[in-house]
Amino acid sequence: MAALKFGLGLFPTAPTPDGLRAAVLAEELGFDTVWVADTHLIWRDVYVLLGAIAGATRRVAIGPGVTHPHIRHTSLTAAALASLAELAPGRVKLGMGVGDSGPANMGLPRASLAQVQRGVGEIRALLRGEAVDSSGTQLRLAYAPGEAVPVYVAGSSDRTHRFAGRIADGTFVAGAVDELALNVAAVREGEREADRSPGSVEIVLYTTGNIEPDPALARRAVRGVVARKAINTFGRQDRLGRLDAADREPYERLRDSYDTHHHMQPIYGDLVPDRWIDRFALAGTADQVLARCRQAAADGADEIAIVFSGPGLLEQIRRFAEAVIQPLRETVTVR
Repeated sequence: MAALKFGLGLFPTAPTPDGLRAAVLAEELGFDTVWVADTHLIWRDVYVLLGAIAGATRRVAIGPGVTHPHIRHTSLTAAALASLAELAPGRVKLGMGVGDSGPANMGLPRASLAQVQRGVGEIRALLRGEAVDSSGTQLRLAYAPGEAVPVYVAGSSDRTHRFAGRIADGTFVAGAVDELALNVAAVREGEREADRSPGSVEIVLYTTGNIEPDPALARRAVRGVVARKAINTFGRQDRLGRLDAADREPYERLRDSYDTHHHMQPIYGDLVPDRWIDRFALAGTADQVLARCRQAAADGADEIAIVFSGPGLLEQIRRFAEAVIQPLRETVTVR
């Protein structure tokens, strides 16, 4: 059994020094991982910030959370990870997904799972020092670390979770928080399909959160991120003919108003029904967020990674460390 881990998710919308200060504080206060999102046209560059974090920290694991195979050639991603590994030996991880605002803002579709699998395989091979074929040219990373970088696949559907269970070292569960146990079951099903040992894949609940004495303020702060999580979840349900009638009208209004150049911003707050907040976020008083995190651990999370929404990022990091990390680290263990 191991202690429950905690991650800081950074959406680098603010100047790069601000993200660096947040990461350093997170390490000081007991966070285990710092994940930095990759959507290069609207947020700061993921690897510039990760490089700065690698040099300024000594303990936390770091990595893109998440990148995707469309914009950066797999050799570029492998090169970035190998360089980070020189700055932070044994601390580098890779979060990979199909993409969202990153490809959308370049007019590109999301990657397929087949493309993600191919990208993961190529990156792993390059980091081992092996050659990878690229249109008939053999690519090899001259300074490959020769050691594995754990790969975490992001998803919010059963199909993607089963896929992660088959190929990944870990998975970001990024959909509805109240469906975590079902998502974990899908990951375990994927492990069985690939004849892997149960529990091979580490479960990271990757969500948004906010702690305030006034729960209404906390819930208001997360609405922008909840908006995008809801579009992804309800859009998939709509395509499968499973969208609840009560969610259809607000989902369609939100979908039609959403602009990925203003990704996860507060401007969508009035389009998010209150009932969606509890489904897609951990927001409320310190006691309320602590209870939700305790339940997430019981539902199968090995790590709880939070993107803190709203103003006062450093204060949110401090509040979460005091209200959640300290009490849960003393009392909760996971598989």
